[in-house]
Amino acid sequence: MRTKAVAVEIQVLLPLIFPFGSQFTFTQASPSHTMVYVAVAGGHGGVGRTTLEVLQESSDHKTFVLSRKSGSKDGRTIQVDYTDAEQLVSVLEAHAIHTVLSQLEDYFKAIEVLRQSDLQWTVFLNGIFLDYFGPSTLRFYLKPNVFVMDRKNKVAGIPGDGEAKVTFTYTFDLALYVVAMLDVEDWPEESRVIGDTVTWNVFVRLAEEICRCHFEVHYDSVEKLKRFEITELPGHQALYQHLPKRAFQWFMSIFELYTLDGSSCATTQGSLNERFPDIQPLTAALVVKYK
Repeated sequence: MRTKAVAVEIQVLLPLIFPFGSQFTFTQASPSHTMVYVAVAGGHGGVGRTTLEVLQESSDHKTFVLSRKSGSKDGRTIQVDYTDAEQLVSVLEAHAIHTVLSQLEDYFKAIEVLRQSDLQWTVFLNGIFLDYFGPSTLRFYLKPNVFVMDRKNKVAGIPGDGEAKVTFTYTFDLALYVVAMLDVEDWPEESRVIGDTVTWNVFVRLAEEICRCHFEVHYDSVEKLKRFEITELPGHQALYQHLPKRAFQWFMSIFELYTLDGSSCATTQGSLNERFPDIQPLTAALVVKYK
């Protein structure tokens, strides 16, 4: 039985604090429309927790969580040592794990390893998480972040001229597509997921129209971003307790530049949206309208 692996790129804005997207590896023993054992690495937080929840709510697959910490009393958490490949393989075989969904820390190295393996895999491309732009009542498990638009304080620091197209996807919608792929026999190297694709200027106008308010808008030039500087938004100050201002601006400027070169814009043709039309993801407008 040929083992299959799916690498899912969800991108990471900042490690542990600001997932902007993330990378996952999704490993499957063989395609099946029957119940299989699925293990989610990092299933207690962020996108891992989201995917685990959707798996439990919308599929018949039996789920486990892989963790560096000791197992839980429910028997669903499996303690593993990610630095010990032999031990990890042994644990997965002992629990008859059919599919593994794991967040990757070194995306490019992981892809290189996957290409040299016998695993079948795919990378999920989803742009930026919409979760950051919704109200506090929107269900999501990502760490707090304020990226480009400070909804609460009605201020925006837009990269470039604001006309580059950017793809946005809600984490729970991404998880629905990930779960849907469990029953797909052949996986491409890239699996694109699109919640919505708009420019930053359009996104701000949507927020202004829906919230009936006016945003104070600043534009950060490419030159400014390349100096690792961004417009400081009021919501950033609370985040400095996790990361000092200088380091925070350095990271954020890199990912704001990322939205300018087309890397964060996914094409619709051949996307999972076309493959799974029954999944109707949230759009930017729907997230802003969410009560």
